[in-house]
Amino acid sequence: MTAELPGLKKEDVKVELTEDALIIQGERKQEHKEDHEGFHRWERSYGQFYRSIPLPEEAKTDQAKAELTDGVLKVSVPVAETKKKTTRQVPIEQSKETKPAESKPAAV
Repeated sequence: MTAELPGLKKEDVKVELTEDALIIQGERKQEHKEDHEGFHRWERSYGQFYRSIPLPEEAKTDQAKAELTDGVLKVSVPVAETKKKTTRQVPIEQSKETKPAESKPAAV
């Protein structure tokens, strides 16, 4: 799983695993200051995010790894190999004996 989180540090992001889901949550805080002659401007913006991503039953959550590099979070959770379901066609045999159809009297 890959998530783009530009401008966030690893301290701003929390990655958790439950038995059946990968949870990514965090908070973005930005401040921007400008000092010019005659005025002072200071902008702040905040925002939180939360994502819960379902995992397959075969996920090996104890082997999960997460890495945040240049604003890109990569989380890998290995999945156990599952036995592929095999299918087999069953031939249909035709019965050798045929029963004569019963005849009913015609309605008058």
